[in-house]
Amino acid sequence: MAAVTRGISSASAKGTTIPIFLAPAFSSTSPFVALPSLRCFSTTISRESRRDKHNTNNKKRGVSAMRGTGPMVNRGLWRYDLPEPVTRVRVPQQSDYEDTANHGLWGFFHESRQAMLAPAAEASHGRAWSYSELSVKSFDDLHKLYWLCVKEQNRVLTGSKELGRVRAGYGLGEIDEKLRLIKSTMRNIREVLADRQFKYEEGMALFNQEALSTLLPEDALNEDDFYSNFNEVETSNNSVDSPETENIEIVPIVEAPSTVKAKSKSPNQRMVLKDRVLRLK
Repeated sequence: MAAVTRGISSASAKGTTIPIFLAPAFSSTSPFVALPSLRCFSTTISRESRRDKHNTNNKKRGVSAMRGTGPMVNRGLWRYDLPEPVTRVRVPQQSDYEDTANHGLWGFFHESRQAMLAPAAEASHGRAWSYSELSVKSFDDLHKLYWLCVKEQNRVLTGSKELGRVRAGYGLGEIDEKLRLIKSTMRNIREVLADRQFKYEEGMALFNQEALSTLLPEDALNEDDFYSNFNEVETSNNSVDSPETENIEIVPIVEAPSTVKAKSKSPNQRMVLKDRVLRLK
């Protein structure tokens, strides 16, 4: 305590004021001596700073054949050449896109070209096509009707996305009902086409059999009596005791043996005979 008093008194004698919290620093009798560093000077980076973030020295860490991971550092190597930009002869202008009245993307919208319709307008539609109605249509008609359904389905889904985006809160029930009818029509079209293909394959399998192809003479069918044959088949099917259908035995549908060659017939003869076989069956 005497040393503290001497330090403060000596400082006061010189005309300086020492704060109280610095009094312990002046109470030390021995001067402060800086100790030399025990570490040697080196320009090499320390090992701790050289380590990566994963704290490992394995260069192949992270490369897994099972997980399909690549190297940790992206390399400047590519399996394929980088794409080169195509040089444009003429830069498109805004005026090129002004006349879009007949653009194909308008097919995703209603005829009024509105993204959203009122629920009453969305619900004003008919019923789905039935299987019996589609079975009498030709392949071209079914093809056109199917793609009309695809186009209408895209339009309805576009309106549904727009209703969800703006959070309209209406029209979702009508859209779901319309989508159900469209999908029902598309499913019936696929079933009709599948049944036609199966019947065609069955008819060709029956026609290729030697036992069935010899029932009719080769020159019995021609283009002149093409329609008259259908009337004869209908008459024979309507009569119960018809002698033509009593003794006919239908052979099971199997593939034709490789040793037996079916007689070549014209396309009209094949079509008429195929329909006759299906009717007799």
